Order: sequence, then C-alpha cells, then structure tokens
Amino acid sequence: MSDLIKGLYAKKPHEKAPKWVIAGLSIKRNDLINYLQSLGDEWVNMKLLESKDNNYYIIKDDWKPEVKKETSESEIDSNNKNNDLPF
Repeated sequence: MSDLIKGLYAKKPHEKAPKWVIAGLSIKRNDLINYLQSLGDEWVNMKLLESKDNNYYIIKDDWKPEVKKETSESEIDSNNKNNDLPF
C-alpha cells in the first residue's frame, strides 16, 4: 500500500483557471521535509490521484521493477541444444 505524502497537497484548479492548469499544489514545508527525510531514499516517486468524491490527493509510488532471475549455465546449455544453428 502506498503512503499519502505528508505535507504535500493537491487541489482542483479554481473554476476560472485556464484549461492548462491541471492542479494547484500546496506544501506544508516542515511536514514535507520531515516526511522526505524519514524515507531515506534518494528518489521519491509520487502519483496524483482523484478520489471517488472528486478530490485530488498525492501518494508515494512504491512500485519497483522485478529483479530478473539470472539464467544458469545448465539452462543456457539446454536451450542451445534445441537450436540447429551451424555456429
């Protein structure tokens, strides 16, 4: 589950805002600094989401790529036995 970003808030733009304004952001500086320092990561990925009641909120994106399993030499050998390549 992703965490709400503490100290960073998103709001729908004002009704008279131009179309290119997607959202307004507000930062409660000390809360955001403390939250970011508690993570210890160099990068923090976030997502801007819309709730069921049409409010915006920001969460920390915890997605990490899968670590690929290394292929063992025996698996490579068995895969190569099926190839009829001349080289």
